[in-house]
Amino acid sequence: MSPTRLGILVFAVAVALGPLYTVAGYSPASNLISELAAQQTRGSEYMVAGFLALGGGVLADARGGWRGPRAAFGLFGLCMALAGLVGHKPITPGVPFDELLHQAHGLLGTLSGISITVGFAWQAWREKVPAARGVAALLAVLALALPLAMLAVPAWQGLIQRVMYAAFLAWLWLRYPGRVA
Repeated sequence: MSPTRLGILVFAVAVALGPLYTVAGYSPASNLISELAAQQTRGSEYMVAGFLALGGGVLADARGGWRGPRAAFGLFGLCMALAGLVGHKPITPGVPFDELLHQAHGLLGTLSGISITVGFAWQAWREKVPAARGVAALLAVLALALPLAMLAVPAWQGLIQRVMYAAFLAWLWLRYPGRVA
């Protein structure tokens, strides 16, 4: 099994089981995946492991050539792993947290989003098979549109984010790294 696939499995299990190990009040519909790995949050180490496994797996599979889309996906992996190391603020009011770490998490999340968008767009541009080109282009568009939808509908941001991750991780499972141009 490739490092990316192993990372996807660890990440998916951590996300799926999150409501069982995290703080009361966490909702998969409205809360972000990052809030499972939040500072001072019960069970956060499970989601931190998920971020590290996913990011580290994608980064490991970028070896053998940091050119083209593979470089963008490698940067995505690096940013995801680092985002797991610096925690989001907790969802529980009044719990102390480090604002600098929270800001760093947000910055790394943004950089991971930019890099995966670039990776999908670059893959669409280089892809020879029309259907595969269309899927990569659609994912690049979704990588821009779905985060905006999360901002527009915060009550459903967790669900929108999960749909986005499901689409991205399915593509990575099927196409990365072997079929990346």
